[in-house]
Amino acid sequence: MGISKTEVNLKRLLAAAPQQQNQAKLVHYVATLREQLEQLAEERTPEGLPRISKAVLNDYSEKIEAIASKLVNRVVCIYELIYPGEMFKCKKELYSL
Repeated sequence: MGISKTEVNLKRLLAAAPQQQNQAKLVHYVATLREQLEQLAEERTPEGLPRISKAVLNDYSEKIEAIASKLVNRVVCIYELIYPGEMFKCKKELYSL
């Protein structure tokens, strides 16, 4: 069986994310990637078996979370420069991405 449209889009977005400098777009990328990962996990073959193995799903998940953690780290660093001493509050809010 060939690759699904969802997986093609996920791969393209994963490839484009590291070059994205716009933080708002990067937040959107992460949200979209997470949604696409959920869709991939639900895809089944005609026989009812998962179309994507758990190992591949885990690999995609790790890549998505690596992008998300870089985003959080960038925002935390900027916030820390502007508001020193309020780091704990900021971390709580940011980890809900």
